[in-house]
Amino acid sequence: MKRLLSTIGLVVALSGAAIAQDVRSLGLGGALVPGSSLAPFNPAYLNYPSDGRGGGLTLPVGLINFFVNPQMNVLDFLSNRSPYLTGNPPAKVFNFLAAFDQVTHLNSFILNTASAPSELSINLSKNGITLFDVGANKPLNLDFSSLGSFGTPSATSGVTPIFSVPFSIGPVAIKIGVFANVTPTSPRLDPAIVADVSDGNLDSIYNNAVTASAQAAAGITLDIGFSTPIQVDQTTVFVGARGNGFFGLAFVDASGRVIVKPGSTPSIGNAKIGYEYTVFLSSPFASNLGAGYSNGLGFGGSADVGVVADMPGSLLGVPELEKFTVGLGLIGVVEANTWTGTTATTTYDPDVGPNAITVITPNVTRGGIKFNPLITANAAGKFSVGGGLSVLALADIQLGRGNFNIHIGAEVQWTLFVVRAGVGLENGRFRFGLGGGLEFAPGIGMDLALTAHPTPFVGGTSFGIAVAVRFGF
Repeated sequence: MKRLLSTIGLVVALSGAAIAQDVRSLGLGGALVPGSSLAPFNPAYLNYPSDGRGGGLTLPVGLINFFVNPQMNVLDFLSNRSPYLTGNPPAKVFNFLAAFDQVTHLNSFILNTASAPSELSINLSKNGITLFDVGANKPLNLDFSSLGSFGTPSATSGVTPIFSVPFSIGPVAIKIGVFANVTPTSPRLDPAIVADVSDGNLDSIYNNAVTASAQAAAGITLDIGFSTPIQVDQTTVFVGARGNGFFGLAFVDASGRVIVKPGSTPSIGNAKIGYEYTVFLSSPFASNLGAGYSNGLGFGGSADVGVVADMPGSLLGVPELEKFTVGLGLIGVVEANTWTGTTATTTYDPDVGPNAITVITPNVTRGGIKFNPLITANAAGKFSVGGGLSVLALADIQLGRGNFNIHIGAEVQWTLFVVRAGVGLENGRFRFGLGGGLEFAPGIGMDLALTAHPTPFVGGTSFGIAVAVRFGF
């Protein structure tokens, strides 16, 4: 039982970012709703009055799959592993791919769990190294960066906490959290070397025959924001600003390359292979690793600004329109960060000697200042259309930092019942949302949403159900 609890605890910790998602927004296809859920993209929404919907506690319903799905039954696998490990084929199978998919999306009960490939092959081509699913006749997707639930790249001040504790002091919103981010990249094979060795010979030197890199970081975050309303005739304007800081306790940035040179004869079998890898380490305990290592820490911060305007429908001449809201937020108007630590580079060159050489450089500083804001603009209109029906129409656009996202959505409420849907285009990928809910009283209710995300490694789409409950506090 202790091992089971440890496993569940690790699962919950790794999936903290996913659990924090708003089920209402999922049902709207990602469309942004005025209120606290929009505050991460516009600090003017920090003290914006809530309509009582959305938010709440998103339940980790994905945990249910680990007990009801026979191929993902964690309790049975940990307590009775023999049927899984013996026999040809084994009497029972634990689907690690489906378990990985569910672990990284605990906020959703996945309906169509993925099937692991039964046979793999390794293909070399001008496009690089490919792991191929023989049964499905398609390559595996080894781009780990698409698994976004672990947070954003950690070498910037815009880190994403895996969990945080929010509280307010008057109009000031404060959030303290802990971040632990991992960003690996898939190995890349130089396509030129594939063409070179097609005849069995190696004719040139390739200093970057294979390259790979990864980053990981951990620390503490502190966000302090302020938002206040200003009345301008019939329009209420909210202005807000926020400072986001982090104190880094560990940062590892590793990169490596394989070097291939012709040998005594052009034959690829006589090729000489070397390597080089570099690791930057920042940690207050790094000096314990040995001579030459220096202790280090990281810190940084960023600034966000935003504005929101609420206008009555009468001001726009639309009697059915109760309220029209527009907002503009700039995240990371300026960002600064610095990490101090040690760089260790290990090189092996068969032409130099039989042993690898490591050079350790202490007291290295990394970081800088950048101006690359994420811009979010949104609009929302609440309509009363008669018969007890109310409609909330939404639209937003987001650009910057390599993003271009557009969403539109609508939510219809009649008495206790709410139905919502939306579509989006997120960096060229189409997104669709469908959901509903029950509103028992202001702030008390539940939300459901259909979820969809790319299935890791094997491709395709995993569909699921997300659930959130609200208790009015």
